[in-house]
Order: sequence, then structure tokens, then C-alpha cells
Amino acid sequence: MLRKFAFFAALLFCQGVAATDKIVLQLRWEHEFQFAGYYAAQWQGYYADAGLDVEIVSGVKPNKTPIDATDELSEGRVDIAVGSVDFLLARERGVPVVLLASFYQESPISFFSLNSVPLAKPDDLRGLRIAVGQRISSRAELLALLQHFDIPQSEVTLVNVPANVQSLRERKADAIVSFAPSARYEATKAQLSLNEMDPEDYGIGFYGDSLFSTEQFVQQHPDVVRRFIDASIKGWRYALQNKSEIANRISEQMPRYIIQYPNLREYNLEFANIIDSYIQYPQIPLGNVDIVRWQYMARQLKATGLLNELPGDEIFSRVIQTDAGHISTLFLWMPLVVLVVFVRAGIYLVSQATGVNHRTGDFAGFYYRPDVRAGGATGIPQSG
Repeated sequence: MLRKFAFFAALLFCQGVAATDKIVLQLRWEHEFQFAGYYAAQWQGYYADAGLDVEIVSGVKPNKTPIDATDELSEGRVDIAVGSVDFLLARERGVPVVLLASFYQESPISFFSLNSVPLAKPDDLRGLRIAVGQRISSRAELLALLQHFDIPQSEVTLVNVPANVQSLRERKADAIVSFAPSARYEATKAQLSLNEMDPEDYGIGFYGDSLFSTEQFVQQHPDVVRRFIDASIKGWRYALQNKSEIANRISEQMPRYIIQYPNLREYNLEFANIIDSYIQYPQIPLGNVDIVRWQYMARQLKATGLLNELPGDEIFSRVIQTDAGHISTLFLWMPLVVLVVFVRAGIYLVSQATGVNHRTGDFAGFYYRPDVRAGGATGIPQSG
């Protein structure tokens, strides 16, 4: 009898170990090196090792229709999605999204013009016809820059044409607000020299690609979320250390539906060569979230009128992984978080007024540091 019990106990244990949790990850654009870490986590078996069956969904349908990641998340068709400021806006619309991790410490959005159209400073935008495309993140960064430099929106004209280099060449727009890796590549292939203005250099320090989920999913599956973030961090680390391998595999295996570059491998390799400037690893831990920066972004959006109310602390996931692999809650640290937020916000505003560039690493704040393996738990204040 005892042997039978031991046998069935072992069988149940093996079944538990072999069980996998299904996760659907929604990307925000077509398959490319922009999302290299998630593919690497899949191909290297990091998701499988974590007991996860992950489906990675393109941000574009085969019929060339872009997918709204916030809609997919709110409707429950996906579990986790990649996004940025669009999720701050979604929260105000009543979509109960929460932030899990930020992999792009700097937004890849930039402003471009032909050399014949001066674009050296924000004031040069006055009087221009500007294409922003479909992405709300592009529009948000434009409006934030205009507001930051007291440029009335009435002094620029938004034109409904694609925000790409072709629109500049055909003189349909004087400037575009576009995804920098794509615009630079298109300009190179067209043998064009463009002016580029990075909003990051003028105080618009928006995050780029970050991971979001819903409050319900995080509350119901905290361990699944933790394992997914851990495995994704491993994937990003592998992708950054093996760029050619991952770029080649993306180009060979992942379909595209809207933009068909003549040499997709070349495009992905060029993206791989500049991705470090956005992710900023190892200077900043992979997945790092600075709450103060997100709150500063929200204040900038509110100043533009895109947000009516500032989001509360509920937008930050309560589930935080510690170095030991346990789960703690943000509530335990909330009093200290509030103090740090006020202090660091003051420091950041002073740095902006004095011209200090926060990309030097002086902007520390309250971090989620899921990539730290020694020296304290994630979710507690860290020194700069």
C-alpha cells in the first residue's frame, strides 16, 4: 500500500513539473529585432524551462491591419503586451493595466527632416507640416515637446500622411516623427542625408518598449508573471550578446506584412547595432523601472491635454520579484516610495533647469531591479 502511494505521489509530482502555463504576448509592431529578447527567450528554451508556453503575436495582422495592443489586453485576448505611453492613456480610459518591466530605457522616437529644412532645435518646428503616423506614442512625444518649449499647437500643421522618409522625399511633409531605426535605414538606402532631433536631448525622457498586463492577470497569476519576466530578461541578455544569430533567425523565420525591406537581414542587423543606445544595458539593469520617470512622463502628458488625471500607484504592478525568487508587495515599501518620489522629482526638475542630462545615470529613483542578482531585493530603494 505504501509503495502504491509513493508511486502515485511521484506521478503527480512529475505531472506538476511537466505542466506549463500558457501566455500570449502581444507585440506592438511587426516582427523585427525590436523584440529580439522575447524571440531569444523562446528559441533558447528559457520560457519552456520556466514552465511557460509563450505565443508571441505580431502587432500586424496578415491582412496588414495594425493591432491595438491595449484593446487586445482589455478584451482578454492576450495576457501581456508591449507598449509605452499608450498604456498610460489606456489606464485613463478605464483599462486596468499595470506596468511590469521596461526594457527600452529610451524611446526610439525621433524627429527628421530633409537637410533643406532646418531642424536643430524644437523652435524650428514652428510653421512646419509634420507627419506623426498612427502611433499615439509619436503624437504624445510631439505634443510633449511643443508644450515643454511653449510652442502652441496651432503653430504646427499635422498632416495625414505616412511618417516615413518617402513623405519627406515627396514633400508631403516638412518633418516626420518616426521610429528612428527605420527612418535612418530608409534614408541610408535612399542615399539621403537627414536632420535628426532626439526629444530625449530636450527633456522629453520617455520610456520605450515596456511590458504591461492587467490587474486581474497579475493578481491571479503572480508566479507566472514573475517567471515570464525572469525568462524574458534571460532572453534579452542572450539577444544582446548574440545579435547576429538572433537577427539572422528573425529575418529567416518571422513574417512581415506591411513593410517589406529588400534586405530584411541587413535591416535587423543595423537595428541590432544601435539597440544598446535604447536599452542601455549593462549600465541599467534589464527590465528596470524608475517610478519617478513614469510619473514625470504622466505629468508631461497631462500638460499636453492627453491625460486628464495623473495615474495613481495602482499602475505599478504589486508583484515584485526579489533576488531570492520570492514575491513581495509594493505596499510594504509604499511610505518610503512616496518619500523617494518627492525627493527624486525635485532633483529631476532641478537637473532639467540646470541642463543636467539624466542619461548619465544620475537619475536613479525607486527601481524594480529584476536583473540584479546580488546586493538586495528587487523593489527596494537602490543607490544610483
